[in-house]
Amino acid sequence: MNRFFFILFIFFTLNVKSQSLYPGNIMLDLYGGAPNLGKILVASNLGVYETIKMNGLGPSGFRAEYMLDDNLGVGVDFIYNYVDFRYKLTDTLWFGDNLVLSSNEFHSVMKRTRLQFRLNYHFEHDNPRFDSYFGMGVGYNTRTYKSTKNNIDNTEEFQNRIQLIPFPISMRICLGGRYYFSQNIGLVGEVGLGGPLVSLGIALKR
Repeated sequence: MNRFFFILFIFFTLNVKSQSLYPGNIMLDLYGGAPNLGKILVASNLGVYETIKMNGLGPSGFRAEYMLDDNLGVGVDFIYNYVDFRYKLTDTLWFGDNLVLSSNEFHSVMKRTRLQFRLNYHFEHDNPRFDSYFGMGVGYNTRTYKSTKNNIDNTEEFQNRIQLIPFPISMRICLGGRYYFSQNIGLVGEVGLGGPLVSLGIALKR
């Protein structure tokens, strides 16, 4: 992993001629996003269950873009998020004349992956360190589920309880901006719909 990021760093620090965007520029954004709507959705559906532990990752990933001309860029956006949670349900049951406690423990994981084709229009600025753009994306959308009840598969019951509507296509519309501290390294921020509502990350350019 460290070698991968080292190679990326070398790639984006060689042969940079200008800070402003021009045809042939390549940009790579590594970002983290929020909120984790899957986590919010799951929490709202637990109802009478007692949450033991819940964690996850908001919609995060990387974007790659190639400039076709001074204003138009094309690329891809990979978005991944997940929620992992453990919860239990304790109930009282009658066995004959005896009242006993029954406790069941659940462990569920929900993952979502999106890969979108992106088209960005870049606005012109006097400051060559700053880049802003309007973007649109379309691609595929997949969700995977895994759930156990007392270490026994419970995926189907979990899916029925969450009641998500499967839709294989994802779309995005957004506004974003990059500010470069040097010729090829800076920060990127983006707001939009169809992915992270807000994202922030590292911007690399060659």
